[in-house]
Amino acid sequence: MSSENESTSVSTRIARPYTGIEGINHAVRALYTFKRAATYKELAKPAGVSNVYMSLSLSAARQVGLAELTGKARGSYKLTEKGKAYTMFLTAGKEANCRDLLREVISTNPWWLEIINFLKMNTGKERDILDLVLDIEAKSGKKWSNRNRGALGGALASILSYGGLVESKGNKIISTVSAVGEEGKEKEAREEPLDSKKPTPKEDTISPSGFAEYKVPESFILYVRKNSQGIQYFERQIKDDSFLTDWLKLIKASIKEKE
Repeated sequence: MSSENESTSVSTRIARPYTGIEGINHAVRALYTFKRAATYKELAKPAGVSNVYMSLSLSAARQVGLAELTGKARGSYKLTEKGKAYTMFLTAGKEANCRDLLREVISTNPWWLEIINFLKMNTGKERDILDLVLDIEAKSGKKWSNRNRGALGGALASILSYGGLVESKGNKIISTVSAVGEEGKEKEAREEPLDSKKPTPKEDTISPSGFAEYKVPESFILYVRKNSQGIQYFERQIKDDSFLTDWLKLIKASIKEKE
């Protein structure tokens, strides 16, 4: 088994992660600590895991939408904007925020559409996780071994349970999709891109007076004074690839227009 097991079907592309949430967390932590794009071989030893495990974990992180291939080198990964936010919550011990963000990312990810549809049709019903695996197998037009089916089922149960999309009891899952309002989120996914939480001019509000505000609900609020000195000082405090960089560019553009 390897990361090459990712679904590549042209007609129906469905997520096929072979590590659960623990592996995904290993992968995004490693990328976050490495501070640049990296391959599984570069990350495995520092993270204290095998090459195979890191490869599968990076693949799973990509399939849920927390990591992406860079194109700079074969098998080179980096965190997506959502992945950066997720890992920031993870390293800060904010598990509730991690769960909420994972649910949002999965619910708006095309690779998970067929899986979400299966859960919607079985809301509140107890189903064997293998039923979901076989549904994916049929729609992917593939034929898998029992070993691969078992690995995929375990990974899916772990990820979906962590994201609050199912309740997991042994080999059984109970869909809670409708209960957490995923239908509304799916509609938002068609209207907004995955990085819809990136700062926009509308988020450039002034509160208190003279400050720009960046807010992540139930997590934190940042205030930066709207002048050159304030912006330059804040820029020196963050990394070059920080998710706050675009927000600061908007503030600088706003200041320039007023000048």
